[in-house]
Amino acid sequence: MSSSVQVSVVSLPRLRKPTTESFDTDPKRVREWVASLPMANLGQAAKLVFEALVEVNRLETGVDERFLFLEAIRDPVRTLSEALEGRFVDQTYPLPRREQKVAALTRAFQEGLALGYKLVVQQLLDSQPSFRRLFQSSQMCTSLHRALRHMGQVLLHCYQVYAPYPENTWREVHHLYQVAADIRCVSRQIRDEHYSLIDESTAGDAYKQVLLLALAGPYRLRPGEVLTVYTALERLASHCALAPIGDHSDHPQGLFAIQVDSDQQPDYLQLRSGQNQGMAWVLDTTSLGSVLRSQLARLQHSEHPHVKPPADLPESMSGELLHQLMSSWGMMTERQFERAPRQARAEVALGVAGAHRALGGPPRRDTYQDDEDEEEDEKRARARPRLQETHDVTLEGNAGSHWATSTLTQRELATFSCRVLDQSAGGFRLEWRGDNRVRLKIGNLIAVRVTEDGSPTSSDWSLGLIRWMRAKSADILEFGVQSLAATAEPVLLRVSGAEGRCGDFVEAFLVPAVHTWKRSESLLVPGFLEHFFRPKVIVSRLGRETGYRLTRLIESTGVVALFEYVADQGSVPEPAEAGGPGLERVWDLL
Repeated sequence: MSSSVQVSVVSLPRLRKPTTESFDTDPKRVREWVASLPMANLGQAAKLVFEALVEVNRLETGVDERFLFLEAIRDPVRTLSEALEGRFVDQTYPLPRREQKVAALTRAFQEGLALGYKLVVQQLLDSQPSFRRLFQSSQMCTSLHRALRHMGQVLLHCYQVYAPYPENTWREVHHLYQVAADIRCVSRQIRDEHYSLIDESTAGDAYKQVLLLALAGPYRLRPGEVLTVYTALERLASHCALAPIGDHSDHPQGLFAIQVDSDQQPDYLQLRSGQNQGMAWVLDTTSLGSVLRSQLARLQHSEHPHVKPPADLPESMSGELLHQLMSSWGMMTERQFERAPRQARAEVALGVAGAHRALGGPPRRDTYQDDEDEEEDEKRARARPRLQETHDVTLEGNAGSHWATSTLTQRELATFSCRVLDQSAGGFRLEWRGDNRVRLKIGNLIAVRVTEDGSPTSSDWSLGLIRWMRAKSADILEFGVQSLAATAEPVLLRVSGAEGRCGDFVEAFLVPAVHTWKRSESLLVPGFLEHFFRPKVIVSRLGRETGYRLTRLIESTGVVALFEYVADQGSVPEPAEAGGPGLERVWDLL
C-alpha cells in the first residue's frame, strides 16, 4: 500500500527506537503528563510540550499510541498558542525579533501536530491491506482531517504576521486532500472541538477553508480580520464545490484553479488558459456568493452602520469585510492602473499626525487651552530635545484615543526613507529595510513624497493608505500604498456634542473628488466617528469654523474613515466650558 500512496511529498523523519530515556507514549502516562503540565508558567509549559512533540515525532511507536498522544496534546497546544498569539497578533510591523521568535514557535506547534498526524496516516497506509478498510478506519479519516486542519493553521499564522509561508506548505496541503480523495474520506464528518462555530466538518471542508482564506487576500486584511475570516469559513466553506478541472469547460466568475502538484495557492481559472490541467481541481464559489449577498443585505437594510452579523458568523464580521470578501471570491478584477518600475526613494511620514504635519496642517490645540497655556506649551516644546531620526515613530493604532493624542506637538516633521519598487496612478509599492523599527499597520494613513538623487521630485506630499504588507525577512518589509489625494487639505475638526457643546480638536483632511474612482468630495476623519450616527462636526479652516454633517460612509479602515458631507445650516456650537471636559461628551462616546 505504501508504494502506491504516500501521505507526504517531502521526506518524513527517520524514526528511531525508543530508549529508557525516551518520552513514554503509554496512553495512561500521557494523560498524567498532560495533567501535570505547569500551564500557569507559559514559558515552561511551552518548552515541555514542544520538546515532547518533537521527540515523539521521531520515535518508533504504535499507531494507536501515536494517535492518542496527539489527541491528548492538542488541547495544551491550543491553550499555549492562544496565549502566545497575544505577543504578536495585532501588533505593528515588522515585528521585533523577540516577537518573531514567538510567532515561529506558535507556527512550529502546528507543524509538529500536522507531522504527527501524517505519521499516523503513513503507518496506517503501510499496514492496511485495502482501501475499503482504510475508508472504514475512523483513525485514518480523523488523522487526515487533523493534518489538513493543522497545515491550515500554519498558513493562518503566516498570514497573521504578513510572513511568507514555509516552502512546500501548499504542496503538502494539496497532497493531503488528494490522499483523502483517493481513499474516499473527503465527505466523512469528523468531530473537532477546536472549531468555534461548528462541531464537525469534513476533510473537504477543511481543505476549502484553507483555499478560501488564501483567496481572501490575507496580506491585505487588517490585524484581526484574518482570524475573523478563517473562523467564518468554518460555516461558509461548505457552500463551495470542488470538482476536477475537466468538468468545467467554460470560465464563469467564481471559479478558481488548484494545481495539486505545485506549491502554489489557488488562482483564477481564467489565468490557466493553455496550462497543464491534468492534476488540477476547480473551486466553485458561485453558491457562496449567494450566501454572502444575503448576509450583506441583512446588514445594509439597517440604517445603523454597526449591526451585529447573523448568529452563524463571528461577531467581528462587518458589512465592509463581507463586501471585501465578495470581491475576493468573485469575478477577477483587472488592475485599474498599470504599475511601472521606478528607481527612486520615498520620504514617508507615518500616521495621522505625521501626515497632517507633512501637508502643512495647523497645530492642534485643545478646546480648553487658553492663550497663556498655549504660550507655556510653546516654551516647554522648545525646551524638549529635538525629535530624533524617525524610525521609532509609532503609527496610531486605536482609532479614537491615538488620534486624539498626537505625539507630533513640535514643529519638526518626523519621516523615514523607503525604496520605491514601482508606482502607478493609484499608488506605490514600497520597500523598507533596516535595523531600526518602524511601526506599520494595514489601514493606517501616511504621507509620501518621492525623492530622486536625494531631492524631492515635487514639493507636494500625497496622502495614502497602507493596503497590504508582506515581510520578506526580519528586516525587509514590502507594503502597498493606495494614493488618496495629492492635494488633500489638512484641517482641524471637532465633534458637535450634546447641548450644543463641542469636543477637542483633532486632525482631519478635506479630500477632493476623484472622478476616476467615482469618489466625491469627502472628509477623512478619525475612525471612531464611524460609530456615531450621522454626526455633526465643526471644521476649522484658516481660522474660520464651519459646520458640516457627515452623511454616507465611503470607507473605513478602522483607524480612519472617509465620509461624504453636507453643510450644516445650524449655528456653530460653542466649545465646552474651560476647566475640563464635561460629562456630556461621555454620553456621546458611549
